[in-house]
Amino acid sequence: MAENRRQNLEGSLQALWQRRSEGDKLRNSRVSRKFEQHNKAAAAPEREDEILTRSTVLEAMMDTKVYPDPQRFSRADRSRTKVLAKESAKREARRDALMELYISASNFIVQESELRAEIDRVFTEDYFRKQSQAVNRYGATENTWGIYGKPPSIANMLETSTGTSTKLMDYYESEYDRSVKRQKKIAEDLTGGKME
Repeated sequence: MAENRRQNLEGSLQALWQRRSEGDKLRNSRVSRKFEQHNKAAAAPEREDEILTRSTVLEAMMDTKVYPDPQRFSRADRSRTKVLAKESAKREARRDALMELYISASNFIVQESELRAEIDRVFTEDYFRKQSQAVNRYGATENTWGIYGKPPSIANMLETSTGTSTKLMDYYESEYDRSVKRQKKIAEDLTGGKME
């Protein structure tokens, strides 16, 4: 019985080995055949129908190299000149603003006694009458509206913000321009100097 088992095991192992060898041979032959077919197809000339129906590609489009700009140095010089001019203009504007601030600083209130004197001057009974005489507006000017004009109404502010104003100046003025004007006015009020 043991001998019978040994023979059966030996026969089954040999059958398995033979099956595996045949499978390897078939797989190798299939792989080599496909490899040859692919190489032959890759080396084969183009078919005539592919040549005739292929889209045209210009020779210039096949050149994908990036060539350096021949005018890059002159453009860089122009750009450098522009940047230097802008920086110079900024520096000059800053210098002018500092000089204006320095000149206006003579009117700044720095002492408490000066503040008291200014409050007493502004809150007198006839302050608006004196102001109207200073700007040559004679008549009954008992308040700030008589000197500086009435404040804008909500309708006026809406007209200027929506662009439906009948004034030609407001029509061409953008929101940026209005914002710059407001900021300049606030800065002038705070510093006491004229902002350009």
